[in-house]
Amino acid sequence: MPRNATGTIYESNGKLYAQVTIGKGKRRSFVLPTCTECDAAEARAALLAELAGKLRRVGREDVAQELLELAAGRDGKASASTAKPTTAGGSRTSTSGSRRSPRGGP
Repeated sequence: MPRNATGTIYESNGKLYAQVTIGKGKRRSFVLPTCTECDAAEARAALLAELAGKLRRVGREDVAQELLELAAGRDGKASASTAKPTTAGGSRTSTSGSRRSPRGGP
């Protein structure tokens, strides 16, 4: 059984970065602009690694770089389990329960 991917963190020029494997032989670094402490950066790196693993398992390495850049720059207590799947057309599915009328009104 493979070990859990956690990503690694490092500091360069006063900024914290996470380094994560996004595909076979592809490790990328992502700046963590909202992380000022190593504990927060390690948690964010683990989240990025988990997201990257999920993207690899479903064959979506093509979007990993862009999605992980967005996730790296976010603040808050996001979790990989809250990521919503997309439809084949690329639009997000909504679980908020709000629906727009066909005429564009509320």
